[in-house]
Amino acid sequence: TIDYRLCKRNNCLFLNWVTGILPPFDFICNLNFWSDFGQSAYVAVHDAHNAIRFLQEHAADYHIDPEAVIVGGHSAGGWTALHLAYLDQDESDSMPGGPGFKNLWGAFEPVDGIIGVFNMAGAFFDTTFIDADEDIPAFLVHGTCDPVVCYDFDAPFHCNASYPAVHGCADLASRMHHLGHDYYLFTGIGMGHDVDPLSDIWYPELLRFLRETVLCQQPLQKHSLATLDPVSLECAILEEGNLQHTHPPREPVDLPLSALWDTLPCGLVIAVGERPKEPAWQVFPNPSANGQVVVEATELMAIELYTLSGRMLWQGEAGPGRSMINLPPQAGVYLLIGRKRNGTRSYRRVVRL
Repeated sequence: TIDYRLCKRNNCLFLNWVTGILPPFDFICNLNFWSDFGQSAYVAVHDAHNAIRFLQEHAADYHIDPEAVIVGGHSAGGWTALHLAYLDQDESDSMPGGPGFKNLWGAFEPVDGIIGVFNMAGAFFDTTFIDADEDIPAFLVHGTCDPVVCYDFDAPFHCNASYPAVHGCADLASRMHHLGHDYYLFTGIGMGHDVDPLSDIWYPELLRFLRETVLCQQPLQKHSLATLDPVSLECAILEEGNLQHTHPPREPVDLPLSALWDTLPCGLVIAVGERPKEPAWQVFPNPSANGQVVVEATELMAIELYTLSGRMLWQGEAGPGRSMINLPPQAGVYLLIGRKRNGTRSYRRVVRL
């Protein structure tokens, strides 16, 4: 729903068009379209309430428990899930443009039965909106090099002159720790907005958290670290990119640390320690000054090149080894999606200067 709702209004449509011409960080911070972003988020929460309500009303048809709903997502999807779980109407009305959103789209009709949240690199508007009685267990994944949604507290895209600052997973975990709520914060040192490079570590942790803490209600407050080696190329964007507010990668939040479980819910040991240091595929140089990038993959992969508005520009294959890909002549940010033979896929952002 957030993908559908996020870019359907004037400024965001303009942003989609212009990303094919200029690098987005050159102009995105000069567009004050919080009203678009905030309104889209409000409507996405509305949509999610309606979708959950439909599933609950048809629980027998889908063989699901209507009182055991878990919501989650990545980036804007995580934003939607967090606000779906913890935001009420009065709190929404206190946000910039909030009363106008309600007048235009109607008041929330919240659902019951949400028992867990997982959020990957998403943010929350105000941690004080998480009330003491809203003890909904949360699994939180965030990278210290995220230039899009800050690990702790900053404006989206680090556009400090255009957006209100919002709270990343470090601040969310701190709030939950203070309230005594259940949470698991996975901090990816050197990881950017793309959480996939460390997914073989955090995903089994998520499965165990969902079973033991969300479903079996075993209390938990846990903070674990994993390091991406080599670090994400987004670390350079965070420190040296064309952002309004550049800064070094964030330090992990000062919360009590626990070792990774390294086991699935059933107790099956997984070989986290044997994870290869190099990613399955990487793209360099990034940013690219001459419009050419090298894709280095450990196996044969299908590669697709997209604009940020979702228009496919090219498709082909890469690997094993190195392959050259030509980017469009227009400067901007593009998306490469790689698909392995087993059907799994991951993506890489690439910047054409």
